[in-house]
Amino acid sequence: MHHGIKVPAQSCDSIASIVEALRTGCKVNGVIKFPIVEALELLVAEGFQVLPIDEMGENEGLTYPDSGVVCIREDVYEKAVDGDPRARFTLAHELGHLVLHKNIGLARSNSNLVMKIYENSEWQADEFAGQLLAPDHIIAKMKTAAEIAAKCGISLSSAMIRQKKKNR
Repeated sequence: MHHGIKVPAQSCDSIASIVEALRTGCKVNGVIKFPIVEALELLVAEGFQVLPIDEMGENEGLTYPDSGVVCIREDVYEKAVDGDPRARFTLAHELGHLVLHKNIGLARSNSNLVMKIYENSEWQADEFAGQLLAPDHIIAKMKTAAEIAAKCGISLSSAMIRQKKKNR
């Protein structure tokens, strides 16, 4: 499910703290629909690149944390600008790699390497994206996954995951 790289462990709570600090620093902690396109452009600045499909291939996004570079495939960027939930999540996921995985030797892991889910770079970036776009304090009073999806600009499946984690 998560083909990632083994990185130092992060819990949901530690990622939530990082997300809260980021949202607070961007002065959007109370904003329901996080402005991911604007945030990524602002936070990454000159390291933010929108690249053509033929250059990116199947990769919707690539992040090089130590270089401070985030590359987003052009069609994904355009969809994110238009508010597409999956594209918004992709941008948030790539921002997660940038924020969480600096100064870590990232190399594709050996398939025989045993790692816990919370040591998986892809799981961490997904958790970061979910919490950034639909943090607990924003979705606390929302009653359904459909409401979370509509108000936060995320997919219904992401909203269901966030609602399930909120209710734990």
